[in-house]
Amino acid sequence: MKRLINNLSRSSKISILIIVDTIVIITSLFTSFLIRLDLSSIIINFQLLSIISLLLVPFIIIILYLTSFYQSITRYGGLSIFKSILISSFLASFILIAILYFGNFSFKISYSQEPTNIIRSIPILFSLVLAFLLLSSRYFVQIIIEILFIDNSFYPIGIYSYSKNLIKVADFLEENFNLKVKLFLSSSGVFIGNYINKIIVNNIEDKDSIKNKNLKYIFVVDLPPNNDEKSKVLEKLTSLDTTIKFFNFNPTKKIPFEDKLFEDIDIDLLLSRERLEINYSFVSEFLLNKEILVTGGGGSIGSELCLQLLKFKIKKLIIVEKKKLYCCKTII
Repeated sequence: MKRLINNLSRSSKISILIIVDTIVIITSLFTSFLIRLDLSSIIINFQLLSIISLLLVPFIIIILYLTSFYQSITRYGGLSIFKSILISSFLASFILIAILYFGNFSFKISYSQEPTNIIRSIPILFSLVLAFLLLSSRYFVQIIIEILFIDNSFYPIGIYSYSKNLIKVADFLEENFNLKVKLFLSSSGVFIGNYINKIIVNNIEDKDSIKNKNLKYIFVVDLPPNNDEKSKVLEKLTSLDTTIKFFNFNPTKKIPFEDKLFEDIDIDLLLSRERLEINYSFVSEFLLNKEILVTGGGGSIGSELCLQLLKFKIKKLIIVEKKKLYCCKTII
């Protein structure tokens, strides 16, 4: 279930929230009538209230959307959310009054069974109940999302970026996965020393401040375009006592959270040059039945070279090494 929800696109998650809000709007309408009338009156006028609900829902959902209520999927409680709820609830009461006025609706009261006009206080009650239930449902959804999305094995996390993607990625992680960044890192003088979400951007050179955060993961968004700078940054990152993963940042597409969003470091990025494509057929033909001498064959590079040479059909491999122990290890 967790994996299924995590793999949903942003539009799918917003659609689920709209369905929840639709239920909230209908519940608010029936509750506001129930406060002023009795249960029997609600049952008698159920069909009429259902029609009013169908008319109300599209208008209120549009207002919520226009007031940026669905801008954030996981982050609630901010000023923008309260503002959106207050505006939508206030306008919802006027929409209800307009529907009742132009629809010329009348209701039957259970104890008299006589048609009567709508009680004037109900639109006000509807506005208050709607605001309360919208806010309550949002916090309830937030709790559910925290249970489904938060993976404590990721915490605490840091982000490295050479560009302005630092800001975009921080918002993206918090809004979509409720992952809060503990440390921002950069090697660009433009961002070092500035604040993002009240967190200072640290220099990649400042190892002490990085180690003090006890980060479990550092997500690398992008690297300097210059190969020398890129190599230096990767050397600094890999020297830290934490796990480095590359972050495939593309908020416009559906990105599976567990499989493709965070990837292990690509060995090609450690090279300060383009990868060389080896023509194995040519090499195999060149080495066929050759006697090959490898000097320093007991070292790290020499021993690996010997192992690779043995994959081809060579006639003889001669290893020369000053230190007998290293040479013996290579032969073993």
